[in-house]
Amino acid sequence: MSTGNYDRAMKRARKKYAKLNHLQFTVRDAVRSRDWYVKNLGLKVEFQVPAAGFVALEDDWGMALLLSQGKPAKGAASGFAIYFEVEDVDARYRALKGKGVKFVHEPMQTVWGYGPELTDPDGYIVRLFDHRSIMK
Repeated sequence: MSTGNYDRAMKRARKKYAKLNHLQFTVRDAVRSRDWYVKNLGLKVEFQVPAAGFVALEDDWGMALLLSQGKPAKGAASGFAIYFEVEDVDARYRALKGKGVKFVHEPMQTVWGYGPELTDPDGYIVRLFDHRSIMK
């Protein structure tokens, strides 16, 4: 997101709360994880520092997902989930399944809403939902 667009978005929001800007977690292979998030969820590479095993990805709203290569702590994926809002959860599920992406479960009603669950290359839980499904 360009600086001008960001400034306009922040003025429009007029929120008094803190805005979550980025989330960093450790992955075993930054390149493999980068490619997975770009290919399957459409994130874009904001910048990378290959010598440090570091990749910054960004979604269409300016939220950054920072991947730091290293050894994830034992059980790092336990209790941690990343939620991605997509335009149409059923359509995205079908498209990803058609590309051979493996899912923990197909779209279904859960305590967090309606959608499928999958895991990234390091076993982190990734959940997809859309705005319509959250209202159910």
